[in-house]
Amino acid sequence: MSTEIDKSLRKEPWFAGKTTESKVVNNYIKPEFGDRARDYQTEEYNGKTILAHKENGDCIYLEESGCSIHGQQPYVCRTMDCRRLLSIPRLRKEKLLKMGLLKPELFEAAKKISQ
Repeated sequence: MSTEIDKSLRKEPWFAGKTTESKVVNNYIKPEFGDRARDYQTEEYNGKTILAHKENGDCIYLEESGCSIHGQQPYVCRTMDCRRLLSIPRLRKEKLLKMGLLKPELFEAAKKISQ
């Protein structure tokens, strides 16, 4: 992924994509919002504590059926609203999907909960 795309995506509040190192970039543990690192499997990334990852870059808590710690997830996960995905321009959405940075299931979930 180019640095320009990477930087612009990191600014998006809905972004749960991957960096060039294949790690989710926005799942930081935020003690100022009540997160306690000891409650989660974590790792360090660029000097920040983030949720740990599987070898493929997915969050350690992501299972086939969804988040395995739903209801106990850190602040950034609790405040993610997938309905924001619906406002992404079509061409940008297609590009993100093609690059594998977002999964189609996220868009489907957003459609369901916004009805």
